Amino acid sequence: MFSTDGMLYKICNYIYHTFMCTILWFAFSLPVILFTVFLVASQPDKSYTGFLIAIPLFATGASTSALFYVMGKYLREGEISVTKEYMKSFKMNFKQGSILSFILFFAYIILVFNISNIAIFKSFAIPIFAVQALILVQLLIMTIYIYPLLARFDTTIKNLIKTSFIMGNKHLGTTILCALDFVGVILLIYKIHPAITILAPGIYAFCSCHFLDKVFNKYAPVVDPEEERE
Repeated sequence: MFSTDGMLYKICNYIYHTFMCTILWFAFSLPVILFTVFLVASQPDKSYTGFLIAIPLFATGASTSALFYVMGKYLREGEISVTKEYMKSFKMNFKQGSILSFILFFAYIILVFNISNIAIFKSFAIPIFAVQALILVQLLIMTIYIYPLLARFDTTIKNLIKTSFIMGNKHLGTTILCALDFVGVILLIYKIHPAITILAPGIYAFCSCHFLDKVFNKYAPVVDPEEERE
């Protein structure tokens, strides 16, 4: 039962990797988020609020990509050095992850603004709302794929956006599974105990990688982005 091939060891190993990944994700994202919240709360000039809220995106994009990188590699290889692999991916994808986060952030802001002010279109409100809702769904689908793609492949931002859109719509079954995975993690936190939050990002990333790897493998073999760059 306590051997390295035993179920108990595998469960404990999974919990360890998930916990460490989540701690690293929070460590690189949460301080920036909290600092930004402080700035927003203390900022008398609210015209800068949108800019301040965007600050955490510098860290969260690369952090999320690193989270998927580590959990995906753990899923494929088993024993890995969590901190070493996380830092490697974080540094490697920092620039692209930050740019992608800004693009997604402002896309969501524009859509939310348009939907919240849909009444000004009067008789055209319903068809315009339908279009905006469709775009929002597509943006959510792209968000599911874009960071795992960044973690897995070395390509341009344009290709990441294009590929996330194509894959997300072509493999709707996998897209729905990943969405249900996210909802399931939220329900675990809400229904069981808030302490599950310390494992939540890792659980979501691990389960999503399990689904997404099957899709990615259809397009390209497993290649470490760092090796690909060399």
